[in-house]
Amino acid sequence: MVVATLTVASIIYTPVSLLLPMSEEQLQKRYGSELFEVQNRLNKITGEVLVLREYNNKLRKALGQKEIPGDSDFAIASTTIPSSIEDKDRVIAETQEQQEPIKEKPAEPTITYRNVSSVKEEITFRAEFPIIAPAVGYVSRRFESDRGHYGIDYAGKIGSLIVAAADGYVVFAGFTSEDGYTIMLSHGGGFLTTYKHNQNVLKSVGEFVKRGEPIALLGNSGRTSFGPHLHFEVWSNGKAQNPNNYLIASEL
Repeated sequence: MVVATLTVASIIYTPVSLLLPMSEEQLQKRYGSELFEVQNRLNKITGEVLVLREYNNKLRKALGQKEIPGDSDFAIASTTIPSSIEDKDRVIAETQEQQEPIKEKPAEPTITYRNVSSVKEEITFRAEFPIIAPAVGYVSRRFESDRGHYGIDYAGKIGSLIVAAADGYVVFAGFTSEDGYTIMLSHGGGFLTTYKHNQNVLKSVGEFVKRGEPIALLGNSGRTSFGPHLHFEVWSNGKAQNPNNYLIASEL
């Protein structure tokens, strides 16, 4: 009995079990759930990389810098784990067959926000200035470009409305780890306004919004946010501007 118990324990709790032949059903039960979890994680990470790359290129373009070309394109598909070990070779063969057409014309990935390439490159209109304050609240921090703070912070109540400072087109609406839920408007004439750390965004890329129209909800999202507020920026031809120079009424 002692010998039998030690033998069974060594098979279960040591790498010896890997050397023993196992049935396909046993292999699937042991590794199927792990492979499925790894695949889901890879799909999630790929989507996040695509979002960050698009946002980075949009910011570089707004700042007058050259966009970084993508060295590779990700195709996020609903890949499933083979139902049995025999299906492994078939799945590998199908993947290899699909690689050539993907190189010629990569499939557009499915991500959590609409691609900014759907927005027209040239916007012929020019919004009216001065602009209005985008949020109701008190100014918790001023524009301090020498300290890397390129906008004005409006402290307010979570869930209160954020409105468009001027007429414009939505050129970005999504989430980043640094700035949380962010929305960016183009107003023509080289002007952009950015609204960061929102609880949520109410508009999609490509939509036209009027001055005073709600575009987001005030929040506390993003790694660089330390309390409920809106971080509001104004850019002109790739250079950060003091929003107070354009506001109808300034609190500073």
